[in-house]
Amino acid sequence: DIILVSSTPAGSVGGEPARQAYAGYMRDLAKSNRCPFVDIVSLMGTDAAADAAGWKGNGLHIDGDGYTVMAPLVGRALAGV
Repeated sequence: DIILVSSTPAGSVGGEPARQAYAGYMRDLAKSNRCPFVDIVSLMGTDAAADAAGWKGNGLHIDGDGYTVMAPLVGRALAGV
């Protein structure tokens, strides 16, 4: 089984428009292939919002707090597989 996951807020190349477009593509791909999709973009918001929430320990990568926020969403996707 496959679970598709959108990108985390990590200052992606192309900024937020590219991140949103990628998430939309992944969402459509998951739907067309009937596989779960974990939408981290909608969960965590923009790069600046994730920074403000304290989910990025080094300003680039998600830290333990960020993974704690993501875990329930990923867990639900895994439970459905």
